[in-house]
This record gives sequence, C-alpha cells and structure tokens, in this order.
Amino acid sequence: MPIFVQLILFFTIGWNLACSKKDKEVLELKKIDSKELVGAWKIVPSGGERILFEPQSKAKIIRKNGEEILVYLRADLDGMRILDSEDSTVPLGYFLFMERKENVWAGVYKKQLVRLEKETTPKKSVLE
Repeated sequence: MPIFVQLILFFTIGWNLACSKKDKEVLELKKIDSKELVGAWKIVPSGGERILFEPQSKAKIIRKNGEEILVYLRADLDGMRILDSEDSTVPLGYFLFMERKENVWAGVYKKQLVRLEKETTPKKSVLE
C-alpha cells in the first residue's frame, strides 16, 4: 500500500477517534459545586423570578408568587445547565462559564437570553 494512502487512513482513523472522545466528554454531565454561587440571583428579564443557589449542587427557582421549584445543576465542558429533573436532557437554562462575571452571568433561560444578577445587601459601614 502506498505511503500516501497509509497517511490518509492514519489521519482518518485518528480524527474519528478524537471526535468520538470529544463527543463523549461533552455528553458527560457532572454535578457543579455551587459554593461560589451561593445566594439569591435575579433572572432579568423574567417577570420577577429568582434562583437561589445553595451549597452542593442544589438550587431553587423562586417564582414571583413565592412558589419554589427544586432544580438540578450540571456542568459540561463549557457551561452550567439548570435542569428541572435529575434525568432531564433538555435544560431550563444554560450559562457559559466564560460569560460569568463577579455578580452578573449571561445565559439562556426558558429559550430567552437573560442575565443573572446577584442580589447583594448594602453594607452599613466600610468595616463590613
């Protein structure tokens, strides 16, 4: 077999193996450690909905009427998914890690472009 044909076969097989490995990595969702996110975040715009991040991959969506819905946080290589059940394949929201700033995080929630804004309590003095 000519060397040219061998090279083409080698690159084709190598490319297929690399692509299949990357596809498996993307599909593997891991629990996200939400300790950096802990607290209430407004979903803007959303009609008054908020998300409350708790430690250890736990979160709740809080609707304007006060109803709380437990959601699950999972991460892939590029971002965080907000799922309505542990075995859900279609996320309620998706937020890219590269879009996260200290108190603002842009993403998609319920098929709408939104931003999460961290709710902060004003400090009473400079020493706090």
